[in-house]
Amino acid sequence: MALAVLSTAVLGGCGGDPEDQYCSAVRDEKPTLDRLARESKKADTDVVTPTLAAFERLQEQAPPELSDEYQTVVFAYQDLVEAIDHAGIDPQGYRPGKRPPGLSDLEARQLAAVAAKLSSPHVTDAVAGIEQHAKEVCQVTFE
Repeated sequence: MALAVLSTAVLGGCGGDPEDQYCSAVRDEKPTLDRLARESKKADTDVVTPTLAAFERLQEQAPPELSDEYQTVVFAYQDLVEAIDHAGIDPQGYRPGKRPPGLSDLEARQLAAVAAKLSSPHVTDAVAGIEQHAKEVCQVTFE
């Protein structure tokens, strides 16, 4: 599963402009998303649920030109969170590509199919659009 991680460069000033507010939100999410990226390689850490929450917070502040991109990314993470819940798996122990214990073959295939959406061209293109906007408008660089 590809985790999109925000790494920001400090941008001076924050005003009432919606774009400034969005850029500020991106900077505010940086520590969370950086930590989640590091933790995604460790076992026994839920990175899916807090990643979804971070993207939902950013989506609330996002400018209209990023609406489709955020909708795509947030829906993909929502689907995965729902699939994990439906399978009865603790998100803390879930890692894509590793079959959680106790799942039938069918359940494992269904969960893998939902997780694969995060690395689909549709989602990766949406993430690339968010990254490009952040770089050009907010002077934010994604890792």
